[in-house]
Amino acid sequence: MDLISKLKKECEEVGERLIRLNDFLSKGQTVSDTQRSLLLAQASAMSAYVQILAIRIKDLEEHHG
Repeated sequence: MDLISKLKKECEEVGERLIRLNDFLSKGQTVSDTQRSLLLAQASAMSAYVQILAIRIKDLEEHHG
């Protein structure tokens, strides 16, 4: 599997986990304030990671693909 394919797979997997996390957070599940804050920070980091992966994929496809 080449690098672009690996990055696309990673982006898709993390994106799916992010959707599930956001669904969990939106349902108002009972968690402590600390856990909720940490989960929100985790969701933000995952979102940034997905965006960075997408930029990397685009750059590789345009310049090396």
